[in-house]
Amino acid sequence: MLDGALSEGILRDVVHPVGAVRSAGAAALATLAQDNADLVAPITIQLIETFKDKTEMTPAVRDKYDRVVVEAVDLWEGRAGVAMALQQLAPLLTADTVVTLANFFVPDALGDRNAEVRTKMLEAAMSVVNSHGKVSRHVAVYPLFSN
Repeated sequence: MLDGALSEGILRDVVHPVGAVRSAGAAALATLAQDNADLVAPITIQLIETFKDKTEMTPAVRDKYDRVVVEAVDLWEGRAGVAMALQQLAPLLTADTVVTLANFFVPDALGDRNAEVRTKMLEAAMSVVNSHGKVSRHVAVYPLFSN
């Protein structure tokens, strides 16, 4: 968990249902990380954990006859917000954090069930690649792309 009410409050904005709030939260989180470089890795880990938490759909509500009264809800907005935040953080990442994100992007994030989340995660992954140059500097990510 991150220390400080400010970073946790901003993380709540990153997963907000309203797109403008998510966008502002992602920008604010990047500004916080830019001013506090030691927070970049913990913020990244927290974003990955948040994404994984938001992959669970709320279950459908059924009546006494086992009929679906309320459909299951996909909390894709929060996952899209995580992608927006990761894209904003891309220039601030260390080599170790890049490897952590590569391990997250390939099996999990880029295969999300929601098309908008997949698109935003692809944009985030491309920002990481563009910000950190050649993949050859990150030998630890080779196994991810060799299959």
